[in-house]
Amino acid sequence: LYTIDGNVTGEHSFLSPYGLAFDPQGNIHVAASGSKTIKVLTKEGVYIRKYGDLKGPRGIAIDAEGYSFVSDYDGNCISIFDSQGNKIHTIEGPPLHHPFGLALTDDGLFVANQGASLVVKYSICSIVRTYC
Repeated sequence: LYTIDGNVTGEHSFLSPYGLAFDPQGNIHVAASGSKTIKVLTKEGVYIRKYGDLKGPRGIAIDAEGYSFVSDYDGNCISIFDSQGNKIHTIEGPPLHHPFGLALTDDGLFVANQGASLVVKYSICSIVRTYC
């Protein structure tokens, strides 16, 4: 129906977009690997803000409370942000090796690790109480 063009300079660009997810308000969060951030836009494509200081965001999943789970491919970690874009936790270490895709369910967070050729399930009960 329409295209959201991120090939502009400055705050509004999202170079190398990989993953995207919608928050509870219907805004689009784009994992912009080239700018190493998450860009937030309205569903019409109007820039709102950015968050994250990442090395290479790829996948993103957002829960019903607005918590964002971001796979940082080059950082070999999963970064978790609150609904305001503040980092609240980082999951790192083995077996994470170039994490890419994410899926969030009531049962946990599933991470596709491209470099390790496996999928890992994390319980996120201690990080976000919704899943306890």
